[in-house]
Amino acid sequence: MVYSFFSALLSSAIGALLIFIGYQVNSYNSVYKGKTVGTIISAECYTEENEKKQREKKCDAIIEYEVDGTKYKKSFLAGEVVNVNQNISINYEPANPNNFTTKYDIMVYLGWGLILTGILAIVVSWVWFILSLIFKPIAAASGVGVIGDALTPNE
Repeated sequence: MVYSFFSALLSSAIGALLIFIGYQVNSYNSVYKGKTVGTIISAECYTEENEKKQREKKCDAIIEYEVDGTKYKKSFLAGEVVNVNQNISINYEPANPNNFTTKYDIMVYLGWGLILTGILAIVVSWVWFILSLIFKPIAAASGVGVIGDALTPNE
C-alpha cells in the first residue's frame, strides 16, 4: 500500500510538471493571435551538420506580409527548404506585427499535449491507487478463504 501511495505521489509530481511546462509553452505562444499569409521574397539555402553528424537543410529567408494595410519585411531562419514566391502561414503579435512565428500550430499542439498527458498521468495513478486499496484486501481475504476451504475436509 505504501508503495502504491508513493507511486501515485511521484506520478502526480511528474504530471504536475508536465502541466506546468505545457502551460508555459501555451502562454508563451498566446501573444501570436494574429494570422496572415506571408510570401518568401528571397531565400538562401544551405546544408549544415548537426551535433549527431546529420545533414540538415536550412534557409536564410526574407518574408513579406501585410497587416492592416502595412507591409512588413522580416528575415528569419527556416528549418526547411523554402522557395522564392512560396506562401507561408504566419502568426503575429497584434500589438507588434514585427514579432511573428511560423511554428505556432506545432507549439500549441505540443503545449496541449503536455497538459493532457499530465492530467492523464495524475488521474490514472490515483485511480490505480484507489483500486489497489479496494481490491487488494478483497483478493487477500478471498485467498484466505480458498486456503481454508482446501484444508477443511469434505463430508
